[in-house]
Amino acid sequence: MNERQYQLVRVIRKIPLFVEFSLEEIQLLLRAGQVVQFKPDEQIYFYGAPSDEMLVLLRGKLAVLAESGEELARLGPGTPTGEMGLFAGLPRSATIVSLQASTAMVLGRKEIGLLLATNKEMQVKVLQSLVKVLSQRLTEANELSDTQARMIRDLQKKQRELTAG
Repeated sequence: MNERQYQLVRVIRKIPLFVEFSLEEIQLLLRAGQVVQFKPDEQIYFYGAPSDEMLVLLRGKLAVLAESGEELARLGPGTPTGEMGLFAGLPRSATIVSLQASTAMVLGRKEIGLLLATNKEMQVKVLQSLVKVLSQRLTEANELSDTQARMIRDLQKKQRELTAG
């Protein structure tokens, strides 16, 4: 294994969906993907578009933009994007733009589908990881919702106190 492949394996092992993969399974996954270069300010994914691929950022920096164009986050090397939409079949939930020259490994729905269809053990690992990731995201969303509900109640209480006093 050369240095580039070793670095790719290290990155893939950090992605929650693929964390349980063996070295052999990661190598199969890498063969299914392709490395793509992006120019600065290139729009990679568009809000609402079909999610027919995901990418893993290898080098560079990406911005995640809301439908309104507001920047939600910045992604650095080792970060995947598009994986939930790819596996769930949902449209893109954000626009992704490269902030600088960037390199990513792109994995298409067809290629991942063929790979997982021929390797049931990998398929089970991805599905188990997907359930964990979605559960974690749901828990985080519930916690945020609870925090916002408390803030609203506190503001309403203060408003009542101000108008009563």
